[in-house]
Amino acid sequence: MKQIFWIVLACISGTTAWAQHITSNQEVKVLTGSITESMLANDPAFPWFYQGVNHYQPNAAALAEIREKKDLFQIIAFVGTWDTVTMRILPAFYKSMIQIGYPLNQITMYGLDTQLQGADKLPKKYHIQSVPSFVILVGKTPLGTLSPPFQQPIEVALAQLLQPPAK
Repeated sequence: MKQIFWIVLACISGTTAWAQHITSNQEVKVLTGSITESMLANDPAFPWFYQGVNHYQPNAAALAEIREKKDLFQIIAFVGTWDTVTMRILPAFYKSMIQIGYPLNQITMYGLDTQLQGADKLPKKYHIQSVPSFVILVGKTPLGTLSPPFQQPIEVALAQLLQPPAK
């Protein structure tokens, strides 16, 4: 009886280790350079994007504040399609932009590799040190950058950044 117990235990352990090995070795698709929302939404390699946009519930008060100023700012997003923080924050960001009526084709998005390198010099120009990073511009002037660690929902951080300075 003891022998059967150890054989079953060994089989279960071996199966678990094999499943973990398969999961950890799955290829992650890394996009670099210019990316569009539709590239992520329509590629089966990125189910996290579509699912995240559909499930995220943004803060309504923050959206109201951003909606009032949506024509005053531009966005450059630096993302890592391999990065778990990007997989959580980017869909939330897009859901917020969709709900305020921000034109998605006006969001400039760049994919970076695991060394935070892209197809051009923009990551260096904006001093990108982590992904996802959202550079908020007023005209051509950076107003600020939203980047990890995210202590609050992305739409709340954006609404705060868009507030006029206290006098």
